[in-house]
Amino acid sequence: MKISKNGKKLIKTFEGLRLKAYYCPAGVLTIGYGHTKGVYQNQEITTETANKFFDEDIKVYVNMVNTLVTVPLSQGQFDALVSFTYNCGINNFRNSTLLKLLNKNDYSGAAAQFVLWNKIRRNGKLVPCEGLTNRRKAEREMFLSKTQTLLNADEAAKILGISRRTVYSWANQHKIKHIRYSDRLLFEPEDIYKFKKEHIIL
Repeated sequence: MKISKNGKKLIKTFEGLRLKAYYCPAGVLTIGYGHTKGVYQNQEITTETANKFFDEDIKVYVNMVNTLVTVPLSQGQFDALVSFTYNCGINNFRNSTLLKLLNKNDYSGAAAQFVLWNKIRRNGKLVPCEGLTNRRKAEREMFLSKTQTLLNADEAAKILGISRRTVYSWANQHKIKHIRYSDRLLFEPEDIYKFKKEHIIL
């Protein structure tokens, strides 16, 4: 299988784009969309280079998910697993209970495992991380959801004919169903069109 635009969008959104090298929470020099290979201090790149790195990196994780998973997957399930592996690492995915359950056809059990991978090490102890908690929830929702392309706030605003700020406001007021990750939002297209129809937004 190949990762979809939906899956790439999820990963890029959570990773964020950084054009100057920085140390991630694990203490690894990182740049672009979570790229770590050959990164050096004070390195700066363009958005074009960041996308090139991402395209090269994602192939590795796509290949590993294709290799390690032995049961049929929907596109949403595949995308969620690639995102998970991109963030948690190949060895962690290979040895995870998530993969073991999945390969035993326990899809619901595998889905429940995502949210357990939300911790980082601080002062020698594993503690929950809000950003990882939000990412795992989004991956779990993608794993369980129908396969379709998610919309970001700008795309939702264009369909509704309102401002991006209003989209955020209505989502925060729970008027529009959404997937939250950190301070960003993603929307199911059917939810946006349903909202538009119900509220007669022209």
